[in-house]
Amino acid sequence: MTQSGNILIIEGDASVRGILDDCLTELGYQVVAVANGKEGLDQVGSHCFDVVLVDLQIPNPYGLQVIAKLTEANPKLPIVAVSGHGILHDVVEAMRIGAWDHISIPIEDTDAVAVVIQRVLDKAALIAERDRYQYEIERLNRSLEVEV
Repeated sequence: MTQSGNILIIEGDASVRGILDDCLTELGYQVVAVANGKEGLDQVGSHCFDVVLVDLQIPNPYGLQVIAKLTEANPKLPIVAVSGHGILHDVVEAMRIGAWDHISIPIEDTDAVAVVIQRVLDKAALIAERDRYQYEIERLNRSLEVEV
């Protein structure tokens, strides 16, 4: 199934970055892939992304710092933490500070990557729909207050 959307990959390991890029590009996403936190933050500052994948072990700044900065700037930006097996405490901290999901490396099944991406995109769509309904309810309430 072909998807659409813009995805940023911030991944320090060139082979993992390549696997993620190939997988997501093959699914139909537009992908930008960078090697460190500074490049990633620069990309987010100048482009619009639907999902950002953040390697928890990237340098300059460290992955958790990147997630914290991205979440502070836009709490509704879907962020997926990318971590090696056995780094559960970092994944838990990433989720606590704003990551929506995670992908474990090494990546043994690219279908699992597709499922995670679709899951966070679906959640983002539900949040946007909820926000539209909330806005409409507030607008209707204001118009009723004016009429009373």
